[in-house]
Amino acid sequence: MNVTELLNDLAIGELSNLSMAEGNTILPAKVPQIIKYANEGLLRLYTKFLLKENDLILETRVGTTYYHLLKRFAYSQYDESNPPAEWDMPYIMDLGKEPFKEDVIKVLGVYDFNGVAVPLNDTEQRRSVFTPQALMLQVPNPRDGETLSVQYQAKHDVIPVTDYSDIVITLPEVLRSALNAYIASKVYMHMNTAETTAKGQEHSIIYEVLCQDAIDMDLVSTSSSTTNTKFQIRGWK
Repeated sequence: MNVTELLNDLAIGELSNLSMAEGNTILPAKVPQIIKYANEGLLRLYTKFLLKENDLILETRVGTTYYHLLKRFAYSQYDESNPPAEWDMPYIMDLGKEPFKEDVIKVLGVYDFNGVAVPLNDTEQRRSVFTPQALMLQVPNPRDGETLSVQYQAKHDVIPVTDYSDIVITLPEVLRSALNAYIASKVYMHMNTAETTAKGQEHSIIYEVLCQDAIDMDLVSTSSSTTNTKFQIRGWK
């Protein structure tokens, strides 16, 4: 499904009774609003369901125990003409063709250079690393030059408000109606009348029911975009 198809589905379906829908299209002036809600809905769904896994390679250094999983700490963001302070140097070892997108929802696992799992959030294990925050990895005993592969639950790419027509929305078929219901609930709720608020709540309930059905029937599978053990494939030998 691409964004144009999503807009058409909404225009002839959930939003067909509103002035923002004209025939089988959403009025251009209203598209940014719909895309905003679509991005919110995709984040909700990608958080509720493990729809995508990704990984990053992190280089530890002595003296640094907290590693923020943010784009500004990626090597692809390093500017030789304007290097950061020594304490703010990059440590996410991304490649030029695969820059880190700052798409972490939750850390799922950590592996050493040999592909062996490192204990995660286990206070009884000396080698354990921790996630004190969703976008932070704590390495209590870091060593210079040690590389760790961090496997994480990843977000959907953000849909831009312009040049969106061919952008593909990666979502299991069973969750398409849930996304539509989420968007419709946001549209109606923000119209701020008693009638539209009730309609928004109705769509919100539909969203929750569809999600619960997918959970109960185990209809959603995970997409893994990279491996968490093959450092050499990523160019780090």
